[in-house]
Amino acid sequence: MNKKWLSLGGALILAAVATGVYLFKTYRTSSMQQSGIKELDELLRQRAEQAQKSKVGQAYSSGDVNYLVERVKTPKSDQELEDFFRDSIFVLDRKDFQLTEEKVATIKDVTFSYLESLGSSESVAGSKAKSRALAIRVLSKFPTSTIDSPERKRLLALIDGAGAGSNLYFMLLDYAASQKPMDPKVIALVEKGVLHKEPNFAQQALQILGRMPDSKVQIDLLKKAHDGFSRVASEVRPLLVKLLILHAPALKFSQDQLFRLIPSPLESSVWTDVFVFACENIGFAEPQRPTLQALANKADDEMLVQRARNLLVQRSGASE
Repeated sequence: MNKKWLSLGGALILAAVATGVYLFKTYRTSSMQQSGIKELDELLRQRAEQAQKSKVGQAYSSGDVNYLVERVKTPKSDQELEDFFRDSIFVLDRKDFQLTEEKVATIKDVTFSYLESLGSSESVAGSKAKSRALAIRVLSKFPTSTIDSPERKRLLALIDGAGAGSNLYFMLLDYAASQKPMDPKVIALVEKGVLHKEPNFAQQALQILGRMPDSKVQIDLLKKAHDGFSRVASEVRPLLVKLLILHAPALKFSQDQLFRLIPSPLESSVWTDVFVFACENIGFAEPQRPTLQALANKADDEMLVQRARNLLVQRSGASE
């Protein structure tokens, strides 16, 4: 199953909240991990309540768009602007605000203007870099506009201005790919990115594809990625296979079809994880049993051993 996962390191927590990063997590967490997740959930809940009670939260609740606009246009410091955007995300996530379409348009306009004022420079650092990432997240919290709207054109202009492969490029492309309906240019950029020869570029594109809410476009792009599998960078093929497994029913791919994409014998711990992931999500047949049995007996990774054993026990129980 694909679930949002926030790392427990303090810096990574902030990064995850700011950029919406998720990883696939497919096995039961240990008691320590579960405890950490509960603590994190409680911290985020407390932080959301603080944001709700702040002046920013009160302005969203009362619909005081003038206050919100001024906080973006004339912040007292870079840190204050960063705090404003972060509070906005927490407030908007709870959807406890009173904003008309006109007021939403005003907030989006001033946020786009802020992003345009920074330009595409990768030299933007520190609090300004964080504010830029958070500002893009704020935009993603509002309803999307039509493809031919001025807002979409501004977004495409920002993507064109960002250097392909830069952090800014992927943040903007991720936001653009979250909109429905998707712009044909954005679809083409994601498709091209998945087949990019640079592994990091292709990985970023695949992660964007995995988060894409337009399931029709997502399935179409996954089919094209599968058809071009030999052209996908070898380093990111495991991630692509996981995505294909997750969407196997919609793709109408058979179990055998998907297992053929996994090298045999398994070439690395990454491919071993993909193999077990496949068994967990699409089941397994007799050809996979010997490999699974070997992992259950000899794998160095204790968690992997447990996952393999669980699968064998479940199959044994089902056959009784």
